[in-house]
Amino acid sequence: MNIAELQKTHEVHNEHLGDWAFYGLAYQGGRAFIDYALQKHTRESDTNWRARQEEGICFNYSSIVIDLFNFYLTEKPAVRDLGALATSELWKMFLKDADLYGTNFDVFLNEAQKMAAIYGAVGVLIDKPNSESDVLKDDITKGIYPYCAIFTLPNILDWKHERDPITNRPTLTYLKLLDFDNRYLLWWPDKWEIWTLPVGSPSPFKVHKHKDTSNYEPKPGDNKYANEPGQPYNSLVGGEEATLVASGINPLGEIPFLWFQNIKSVMDPYIGVSDIKEISRITASIIRNISYGEEVIKFAGFPQARRPMAKEGEEINNESGVTAILEFDPELPNSKPDWLEAAVLEPVEAILNWINKKIGETFQLAHLSGIHAHEKSDQVRSGVALRYEYQQLSLVLSKKSENMTETELGIIKYWLKWQNKNKWFNDVRISRSKDFSIDDLSQSLENAVMADGLIPEIMYKKEMMKVIAKRMLPDLADEKLLDIYTAIDKLTEEDLDLVNEPDAPKKPGAPKKPGVKDIRQEIELKARSDNFADKEASTVKRPEVEKV
Repeated sequence: MNIAELQKTHEVHNEHLGDWAFYGLAYQGGRAFIDYALQKHTRESDTNWRARQEEGICFNYSSIVIDLFNFYLTEKPAVRDLGALATSELWKMFLKDADLYGTNFDVFLNEAQKMAAIYGAVGVLIDKPNSESDVLKDDITKGIYPYCAIFTLPNILDWKHERDPITNRPTLTYLKLLDFDNRYLLWWPDKWEIWTLPVGSPSPFKVHKHKDTSNYEPKPGDNKYANEPGQPYNSLVGGEEATLVASGINPLGEIPFLWFQNIKSVMDPYIGVSDIKEISRITASIIRNISYGEEVIKFAGFPQARRPMAKEGEEINNESGVTAILEFDPELPNSKPDWLEAAVLEPVEAILNWINKKIGETFQLAHLSGIHAHEKSDQVRSGVALRYEYQQLSLVLSKKSENMTETELGIIKYWLKWQNKNKWFNDVRISRSKDFSIDDLSQSLENAVMADGLIPEIMYKKEMMKVIAKRMLPDLADEKLLDIYTAIDKLTEEDLDLVNEPDAPKKPGAPKKPGVKDIRQEIELKARSDNFADKEASTVKRPEVEKV
């Protein structure tokens, strides 16, 4: 097969390859992502550009969002009823080593879901090594069983779906995959082939980074430089031929391949939607903002001496230390040496505020602003807004959980098909909990409010108010939190409005009437204030023990 034909890719692959490679870089972070994010300014020297790359910092919110979603999805194990499959010795081997690299099946699924969240989807191929024996005992002895292999979207080069003439369902009839060791795997419903490039050929799809100079123009076959991540190059120039390594018959009659989608896309039924489609670009933007802020501090964050310019032939005495000196016309009025203070506070604060805005929008996009508690004390949100956000996040996690279960069932179906045990699949049941721990905070607050109405003891109410303040404002500085505690301790029974009428008896659980003072507003007002009057010490003073 000609190399050009072997490296031909699907039109969807051509359209989205740059984005997929960028998402992978964003999650990976580190030097590769920093180098790509820090573009060279048109008036910047190569030396300064490389220095900015070396000093770059990456606050990787892409990985934070992906890992947090994955934690919620996998913190509770799936409930499985596998029937006769559970007693299979080969299945037990598969559970311990699902990909022939020693990966537990649960870990494999979790990692596959994480990769799907990065790219929007991944491919899972369920293959089986060739067995020379038809005896099950021999397969058990040799450890030969169906296994799984993950392929990211950049490595799913080409595919074709055709409608079934009877059911009208789209059926995968052709698939081309690029393995991590640069082998090309080609599948059809009736056969499979493995091709390789000539020895020494570079990989056709690499995630590159900017290096040395922006004036460098990459050439076909160059494996060092690229202007965009994932930019494809023809590995060889000319009519070189690839080598067929192996081939065989596909006994299943269909391609054992699954599209494991993160969230289904309304535009394309296979490639899905990435969790960091927008967040990855915000992360790159934050890297650039931090770099620009470092430049401001580096070049302007120090005072400069000014003195009248010396006339030609006059003795120059610049004994003023290591700081730079600016000169001005000595004929100007009041021309005497002084110090020019560097005005860096305003631009640095502007950059920090802009970064904080981007961080806030990052978690807002992921429906995680309430969970991550990124908001500051002056950004009070209503309970309705938080509940709406929890519901949106729960809906997203539910969709992810359903796709994860659907993929697991598909893996089991093909695994059983390889073993000629199709009937066992009818007894397989898998379910995952949709009760995610994101509800714990809101539920705890609801329980606290309910208990507040049932227990009239003033000390209990004050302690409960402190707990709520701590839970609702986790990022608040300790000194401000102490001021809130002090304000709560000073509240009297009248402030708490335990009863609406002074002479009325105190009944446990008595409903509050209109006009009750909202203590939460008191907490919010305290939290918003930048300076509290009469600040207490940073530690709470213990009451003195009464002497007997």
